[in-house]
Amino acid sequence: FILMGINKFDVVLEPQQQAYTSGQDVVGRVLIRADSLTSCRAILVKSKGFARVEWGNEYPKNSEEVYFENIVTVWSGTSHGENLPAGEYCFPFQFKLPPKIPRSFEGTYGHIRYVIEAKAEIPWGTDQLSSVFFNVECKYDLNEIEKSSDSLLFHKEENVCCCFCEQGPVIISLCTEKTGYIPGEYVLLTGEVTNRAGWHIESAEITLHETVKYKIKENTKVKKERLQRVERPGILSGQTDIWLSVPIHIPDSAVCLQYCSIMTAIYDVTITFSMGFCSEASIRRSITIGSVPVGKVTMAVEGAPASPTVPVPSAPPLYSTLNTPNHEVVPILHQPKSSSDLDKQEEV
Repeated sequence: FILMGINKFDVVLEPQQQAYTSGQDVVGRVLIRADSLTSCRAILVKSKGFARVEWGNEYPKNSEEVYFENIVTVWSGTSHGENLPAGEYCFPFQFKLPPKIPRSFEGTYGHIRYVIEAKAEIPWGTDQLSSVFFNVECKYDLNEIEKSSDSLLFHKEENVCCCFCEQGPVIISLCTEKTGYIPGEYVLLTGEVTNRAGWHIESAEITLHETVKYKIKENTKVKKERLQRVERPGILSGQTDIWLSVPIHIPDSAVCLQYCSIMTAIYDVTITFSMGFCSEASIRRSITIGSVPVGKVTMAVEGAPASPTVPVPSAPPLYSTLNTPNHEVVPILHQPKSSSDLDKQEEV
């Protein structure tokens, strides 16, 4: 029996990247230093990508799906009498990420993780282990998704009432350039809103919500969070408010959970017109989040909104939220989910 003399056993990715893309090669090395002859049957490297959903304390429920799991032998002790001689070693490895895998994700009830684990098999002893986690970005091309380039229509005529007395409709006729977006883009709303109710609209609000659904067989947990909010002024009774590229920002924290069957992320844009304590009119539409943009990337740039007396152009100019007096952007900071953050989230 030869005592284990390994005092360095590390997994290193080269080059170290902030995030890898699905379909990309991942290259690295296992670095070992043995001070003396060491019993070792083999040195193995395993790469694995998996998603796991779990909740419950006393009787936890969980579900897991594996996207890939590969094991390679980078050194075999068969021809060395199952002994690793003293010295320093560098064993390279390389593997390719599958093309259709979800992005890395850390959520309230689940996560998607990618890891490389190295193991030195020690006969009659404890195996030496080392691991490194790495982030993966999903390559989800919106150009290949049906209807992602279509306009998103916010059309609705809603009658409002106060104290059971129906007044008149709020006519919403807005649209966006497309339905599919990537994080960092802006949803730009163009059109008009007409107030035919008997009293004025006190304020208007545009919100972007994220709803993540976690599934364990037939059971579901839902976590809903407001990511962004944009305010606009009210509308007097009988007046029309013209919207020209009114933006709401999609934060970088928005996730594309395509190719994962136990977690989904849904993004909704909701427009609400408030009439005080009496009533409100609202409309909601869903957008698709991807990683490769469809059409031109929609950003808010400098410029002024057109006068309300001018007809809405077919291709309205974009404008900056910093130079727009008729609406106010109220960002919601999206931080990693700590215990205090989770208290603020709405659980369905």
